[in-house]
Amino acid sequence: MSESFKILARNHYLSTSVGLVREWRTQDVVSFSQLIDFTTVGNARDRYKSQGSAAPSYTAFIVGAVASALREHPKLNRIIYRGLTGYRWVQFDHIDVAVAVEVVEGDLDIAYASIIRNADQLGLGGIADALLKLASAPKDDLQLRRLSRFPAPVAALLARSTRLHPKLWVRFRGGSCAVTSPGKYGVEGISAKTSWPLTFAFGKVAERPMVVDGCCVPRRSVVLSMAWHRELTTGAVAVRFFDQIVQNLQGPW
Repeated sequence: MSESFKILARNHYLSTSVGLVREWRTQDVVSFSQLIDFTTVGNARDRYKSQGSAAPSYTAFIVGAVASALREHPKLNRIIYRGLTGYRWVQFDHIDVAVAVEVVEGDLDIAYASIIRNADQLGLGGIADALLKLASAPKDDLQLRRLSRFPAPVAALLARSTRLHPKLWVRFRGGSCAVTSPGKYGVEGISAKTSWPLTFAFGKVAERPMVVDGCCVPRRSVVLSMAWHRELTTGAVAVRFFDQIVQNLQGPW
């Protein structure tokens, strides 16, 4: 009788992913989520289009809102570092945001994190340009080239070792947060768990019924979630930070 399966070829992306997932298993994570009115975001995108410019992606608005909130809430711009004398917080001087990127090579689907450095200083246009450049040539990203440069066991070891010292973390993982946006594939909402102390995820942007001034009306909206490592801070601090992001997204752009 012929075999009903086949074992596929080894690849270092899988080995690296497995190593990171093992790291995530030990983390205690709390998640928040909220339906956010994207009317002002949509209006801002429409203004860009009316001026003949490419509209910033929804991801650009999320990254901008998160980066601005991190500037106002520096306690969330941290990681936990286990040194020789015990656990300590590491406060970052810059606000770097990791963004999930997908690459397809034949039948191999690769996901990795690209880093937008100093996201709070770029402005919406700068963030949009960085994301557009990344989307147009994802295989040219420095992070992916680093990952593909080494054999599978070494790549997996390096991926896990970045948490061993703040200098390695900043170089290879950026700052305290990551953003993933599977909404373009049609999912309504998602909560994700990653190596970063803060992980933001959002689903598709669509018109949904919302109550405005006592009336139920259709509004362009999105479900945004924030997963945070419990040891990073308290619930009250995390809620205030998340609320600041919501206000940023719903405010003027």
